[in-house]
Amino acid sequence: MIVELTSDEIINAYYIGYNRSKSVNHSDTKISKNLHKNRPNWWRHFIGALGEVAYSKVTGEAVDTETLGKGDQGYDFKNGIDIKSSDLSRKPNLIISKQAFDSKICKTYLLAWVKLPYVELLGTIERDQVLNNLDKMFLKETPYGKTYIINNSKLKKYEIR
Repeated sequence: MIVELTSDEIINAYYIGYNRSKSVNHSDTKISKNLHKNRPNWWRHFIGALGEVAYSKVTGEAVDTETLGKGDQGYDFKNGIDIKSSDLSRKPNLIISKQAFDSKICKTYLLAWVKLPYVELLGTIERDQVLNNLDKMFLKETPYGKTYIINNSKLKKYEIR
C-alpha cells in the first residue's frame, strides 16, 4: 500500500523524529545505531517517524509523540504494531536487532519503505511467526551486534485491518 504524505505530514514527522533524537542528545542508543552515512544523527528517527505517520494516515491511529528518551516498550501503536522504516534506494528487507527483538515485545512488525513524498507499507510479519521459525530466520553478525534480516518476500502484504 502506497501512502502519499503531504508537506505538513512530512514536517510533522521531522519534528517527531528530531525531538525523539534530541531526547537522547542525538546519540546512538544502546540497541540502535545511526546507519545513515552522511546524515545527521536524528535522521533515523525522522525516517522512523515517516513510517509511523503514513500508518497513522491510513488507520486513523494517533502517532505517539510523548515517548522520548529510553524509547517505547516495543511497539509504536496500541494494537501492538511496531513500524520499521527504511529509505534505501532498493526494496528493503526487515531488519531487527536481536537485542531489541529479545527485549521489546510487539505483536506485529510492519516494514515501511520511505520514498518521499511516498511511503510504501510493504508488509507485516507476526512476532510469533518469527519466534516459531527462528531456525529459518537469517541471523547476521554485524558491527552493531546480532541482527535478524527477514527478506521482504517473506512478509504478508499489508492490508488495513
